[in-house]
Amino acid sequence: MSSEFNSLSISGHDPSDEVHKSLKKNGVNFATGLPCGILRYFMHNLTNDSEILHMPGLNEPETIGIATGAWLAGKTPAIYMQNSGMLKSVNDIAGLMMASKAPSIILATYRGCSGDNATQHQITGSITKPTLDALGLEYHELSDDNISGTIDDCFNFMDESGFPAVLLVKRGWSNTEVLKDVSLYAEELRDELNYPVDPTLAVDNALSKIIDYRDGNILDRDRSLDSMFEVIGRDSAVFSSTGIMSRYIFENFDSPNQFYNCGGFGQTSVIGSGFAASRKDVNTIAIDGDSSLLTNFGALVTNGNLGTSNFTHIVVDNAAYGSCSEEKSLSLSANIPLVAAIQDYKNVFLVDSAVGIQKSIELSSNFNGPNLIYLNIKLGGPRNPKRPLDMDITARRFKEYFSQ
Repeated sequence: MSSEFNSLSISGHDPSDEVHKSLKKNGVNFATGLPCGILRYFMHNLTNDSEILHMPGLNEPETIGIATGAWLAGKTPAIYMQNSGMLKSVNDIAGLMMASKAPSIILATYRGCSGDNATQHQITGSITKPTLDALGLEYHELSDDNISGTIDDCFNFMDESGFPAVLLVKRGWSNTEVLKDVSLYAEELRDELNYPVDPTLAVDNALSKIIDYRDGNILDRDRSLDSMFEVIGRDSAVFSSTGIMSRYIFENFDSPNQFYNCGGFGQTSVIGSGFAASRKDVNTIAIDGDSSLLTNFGALVTNGNLGTSNFTHIVVDNAAYGSCSEEKSLSLSANIPLVAAIQDYKNVFLVDSAVGIQKSIELSSNFNGPNLIYLNIKLGGPRNPKRPLDMDITARRFKEYFSQ
């Protein structure tokens, strides 16, 4: 995935350069987020610094997952987004990042604040600070004269609490502006985007990546997971999805190389991608559910185009919300294997039996990914495995295990 912004993301803004230096002084070496014009100077610096690994997301909750995975890998992430996107991410901030005590600093545009006349931002602007207060997060409005101290305060809070901290960035937060004629840059960008798309060729290439290991000996959820963990070693980093699947793994196969994503529904695979991109020496496996993936279907684009060879994405598909009341999902209409192959997963394995599961995992462990293992299973199974309640403890255990 390209991490380059176009020429509209210009450089040469001294206060933003000071912010960048202060972030790096506090250890920032990973960045993810979604663009906002007000943050263009920050984005330029974050994406053009060779000492910072940049992995943009496709939506704001996804960036919370990516940053959490990077933190688990030992990185110190910064996230950039609008406050509207931050509010959309509240569940993932609280249920994943705060529950795991996996902090990142968030640079959030403060749209809808006093003086901002954009109608669509007025309500979200009015609830931004009350929401941060309710979460118990440290936040500051950024200005020319408080850069270093404010950022240091944020990192002190993060170190003490394990929670994220927020820098709110108003339009015109600094008196220093860089004036450039961007019309030529915009024309160049339009020219770059006028490229032909051949969907037929994309499908033909994708079909060549699909390997069918199905033999009709379809398993239930628990037997499928048993088969996986007969061949997954403790040298692999394993991320598992919200619900009964993580609960079963925790009860039967708990070990320090596993992270149970109890609170970030839809983010399991991008947590794994954030970790895999940060630790390319570690075989990384994300065990996902069909309903979880459909909640953030764009993760197939993020994961595939990131191109991490050490990443394997296992999708366990029972065509239902199995951890709820087995309501039907739309997974069988989504054509998950084909979409993954089109989005540059290198190999896509279709499996339904213990033999197929184990063969595909062993092949994927050769670091020739990103790979998708698409596993059809029977609906049903016991619903009472114990919960992994202490996300912060298992997160620290995981992080320390892979820092040795």
